[in-house]
Amino acid sequence: MNQQGLDYVRGQLDQGIDRSLVRQAMISSGWQANDVDQMIKTVEGDRPNIPLPKTGEAAVVSGSIDEPVSGNSNLLIKIILPIVVILGLAAGIYFLFFSPQRVLARMISKTNNITSLSYKASFNAEIKDAPFTSQPLTMMYKNYLNTRDAKKMVAGISTTQYNTAENPQSNNMSFNLNAEGQSDVKDTKNVKFSIKLDAQSKIGNETAEETSTEFRFLSNMFYLKVDKVPQSVNDYLDLTPWLGKWFKFDMKEINEATGEDLESNTLSDEQVQKIQKIYLQNQFVKVDKNTKMERVNGAMTFRYNYSLDKDKLKSFITEANKAMPKPESETSLKYTLDEVDNMPDITGQIWAGIFDSYPYKFNINFATKPEELLPFDGQFKFEASLKDFNKPVNIEEPKDAQSFEELMAEIETQMMANINKDTDNDGLTDYYEKYWKTDPNKADTDGDGYSDSDEICKGYDPTGPDKQTEDQTYLPLPEVCYQSLYGE
Repeated sequence: MNQQGLDYVRGQLDQGIDRSLVRQAMISSGWQANDVDQMIKTVEGDRPNIPLPKTGEAAVVSGSIDEPVSGNSNLLIKIILPIVVILGLAAGIYFLFFSPQRVLARMISKTNNITSLSYKASFNAEIKDAPFTSQPLTMMYKNYLNTRDAKKMVAGISTTQYNTAENPQSNNMSFNLNAEGQSDVKDTKNVKFSIKLDAQSKIGNETAEETSTEFRFLSNMFYLKVDKVPQSVNDYLDLTPWLGKWFKFDMKEINEATGEDLESNTLSDEQVQKIQKIYLQNQFVKVDKNTKMERVNGAMTFRYNYSLDKDKLKSFITEANKAMPKPESETSLKYTLDEVDNMPDITGQIWAGIFDSYPYKFNINFATKPEELLPFDGQFKFEASLKDFNKPVNIEEPKDAQSFEELMAEIETQMMANINKDTDNDGLTDYYEKYWKTDPNKADTDGDGYSDSDEICKGYDPTGPDKQTEDQTYLPLPEVCYQSLYGE
């Protein structure tokens, strides 16, 4: 039997509050009627059977039953009784309206009414033995890269490998992403949002790489600005001319080109209510009743710990899929449910406002093992802080934004110039010299009398006297090799 409930019942009855009012208050707060009746019965069974005073007799409040109450005691009762009644009413109001359970229930209901907000968020990942930085990736593509066409397909993709024996931490990776922005969905036909992203990644002992971008969406136009890109990107495609500039994409044109109809995927109010009802029937978020009061973004909140129930989540996905405008096929749905089974255990915390029930903060934590959904050891954490609920959002349209077509034309011109440039005229363009780590200003990097491209086409290492290493055999071949082999 719940001790918290017993203590509450005992306190209310001790204050003289009618049992029917106590019962009604607890049921309204989410307690089961049978449990409430049992707690009231238990508390009343523990009480001594004290007879009510007869007419004309003084009430007994302390000492023995026969001891009369003095005048001072009567005065004390007159002073204390109103205080006790007020405190009792305050406790009842708290339990009915501001208890952790009631606050959480109101937050779940109220979240759907949030139409605008500001937010800050962060995502952190620490990955051990990352497969995309070590030998397993090379072996995975071994057969795929053995054909001429496949090599052409992946030309331009870096397959640099790290020697984990010399650098035991080279296949560990850290990734940090910070986001800040605003969102306004009050008018579903004119959704507005802005987000600024700053990312940093580091593999082993390599220099950390940073990226900074900003996105805006308003009036069905998507805007993008890139302020910083990793140096490894600039090594193969110099994006300096486009840094700090805004580019725009007409989402209507993109949707027409791809055949996507966003409005057909928009949920009606009736469908939203139906999905909410499905969630109440399959509450896959399990919340710990142990809470803590904390101040977040200037508001007093309750902090809740939660975890995910995979079985209820699968049941929710199955039923919610039926309520969607375009339900997923059985094959696609089965795949999704299988992925839920393979998901790592997810836990987290959420902070709900005590007085306004807004979700001021939440985080998500999970770890992966190689045998689970993601094939590596990793620790992941996402955290978001929210504020300015349902307040006006000011997102301005960037001026002098270039169109997507203009951007692609300029990038294509730049790429072709980079790919075709051959400073030393050795048949290996500067673009490929970076992959093969040869000298773009020297036709014969190792000075053995053979040009770099000639050695590559014949299977030799252009930087030394030996045959190509296994890693080098997966690097993209220059066009001159195809010309000599296939007469192109």
